[in-house]
Amino acid sequence: MMPLRIISIIRDGGKIVVTANDPNDKASIEQIRMHLSHIVSTFSNGNFNAPMLIHDTNSPGVATMIRL
Repeated sequence: MMPLRIISIIRDGGKIVVTANDPNDKASIEQIRMHLSHIVSTFSNGNFNAPMLIHDTNSPGVATMIRL
């Protein structure tokens, strides 16, 4: 089962909240942390291809991040 993801557009940008379905599932929580850490790294380097490669769709705001 995929973790719960909430993507929100807020006034100064956006945020993504990801939670494990079971708060006691330490392995899933660690996988989520590693995944998000990787995304931060790639986005920081100007590479916004990860959402399309991982989820087969771009997340809200990707086009704006590319433009900026």
